[in-house]
Amino acid sequence: FLALSIFLGVWVFSNFMVDNDPERALFWTRTTFFSVIWASYFFLEFTLNFPTKTALSISKRYLVFAVSAIIALVVYSPVFILGVYDDNSVTLFTPGPLYELFILYYIFVIVCAFIVLVRSLVRSRGLNRLRLKVVLLALSAMTIVTTTTNLVLPELFNYYKLTPYGGYATIIFTV
Repeated sequence: FLALSIFLGVWVFSNFMVDNDPERALFWTRTTFFSVIWASYFFLEFTLNFPTKTALSISKRYLVFAVSAIIALVVYSPVFILGVYDDNSVTLFTPGPLYELFILYYIFVIVCAFIVLVRSLVRSRGLNRLRLKVVLLALSAMTIVTTTTNLVLPELFNYYKLTPYGGYATIIFTV
């Protein structure tokens, strides 16, 4: 949970810096994606260990980690993000040819994490069931808001004005 919270914090900070440090906007944009990759990974790890450990083979865990690490390394190259530009005081980016890899990774990891949580909820009883309900509600709210403001609206509707605020929805989960 600590690593997840740290990467969520890095995401919020780097997202803020994208529009407030124009000289290094490309670096901050790439750091935003870097932190989302690791936050997604640690989100999945959190769900595999909360409230009790879920069985998943070590080879599958290593595979998810390796894919996360490879995508995280690619983030800082032009094949992921070609560049950034200003559009009415909002910093936007030009995606590179491997940007879609990030979208697929993000969707896959988030869906897997929610499947793990729902399965845990079905099997749980008592206090653990209540804990799972609260966590699932908070994670659902956070994921819906952040995915809508930072992925759905920009990618499908070319609407970026809410992007700087999506990260603040992480407060719902971390509190």
